[in-house]
Amino acid sequence: EMGEEAPEKSRGFSRFYKALAEEYGTHFLDAAEICEASPLDGLHLDAEGHKALSYAVCVKVREILG
Repeated sequence: EMGEEAPEKSRGFSRFYKALAEEYGTHFLDAAEICEASPLDGLHLDAEGHKALSYAVCVKVREILG
């Protein structure tokens, strides 16, 4: 449904979101640097992906809150 080019396009989103975060002075976490979509559907995370992302979010929140 999303087209064959969807995975490649979605990998490019992070640079735009990072630029916006910098422009607005807000925090940014690039999930693509932490985990990948499940090979089952190429879209959703598997259990390991969720685990890795949740840990990274926890670390980032602690970093932000000090």
